[in-house]
Amino acid sequence: MQMNKSLIIKGLALAAVIFFFLPFFTVSCNSAILHKDIVTLNGLNMMTGIQSSDLKDFQSKIPGDYGYPEKAQGNILAGILLLLPVGMLLLLFTKRKNKDLLVLIGAIICIFICLYLRMEVENQAGAFNEIRNRMGFYLTILAHVGIILYIVYDALFARAAVQTEVLPSAGTDMTILPNPVEEKSKETTV
Repeated sequence: MQMNKSLIIKGLALAAVIFFFLPFFTVSCNSAILHKDIVTLNGLNMMTGIQSSDLKDFQSKIPGDYGYPEKAQGNILAGILLLLPVGMLLLLFTKRKNKDLLVLIGAIICIFICLYLRMEVENQAGAFNEIRNRMGFYLTILAHVGIILYIVYDALFARAAVQTEVLPSAGTDMTILPNPVEEKSKETTV
């Protein structure tokens, strides 16, 4: 059971690292004049920022100045979204005692980072643009939810297994021993 648990969590953490490089969001213009995808962002684009060659081409087709920046700034949280699963993978190869708890906390943080990045892209895109979630966003969240569920399930299953070992077997004597506190209180009342 321990071997399978380790492989499943390692596989999900590795999948989260791979999903980081898939498209997370597509920003498209929601204009009556032109409805076109402006840019598709993956985790690496969000971490390093993107050159706006696509934005310049797009801006030249629309009358007016919408003020697209020359370079969209990167976000340090996107880098953390890559580093946390890598750190979880490295941690799973160690003999540390509380590694499940640390991996659980890391997975929860990654889910919150994904949701925050979604809000951040929406704020930077502006009101005239539409944001669509892509496969990388969904798969990254699912990988981290899978890690969380598996660790919680394993912890509950291990706790239930420990409790069943404490129960006496069917052939043991089930005589009830007197309670020393009750015996002492009977002696004082007499």
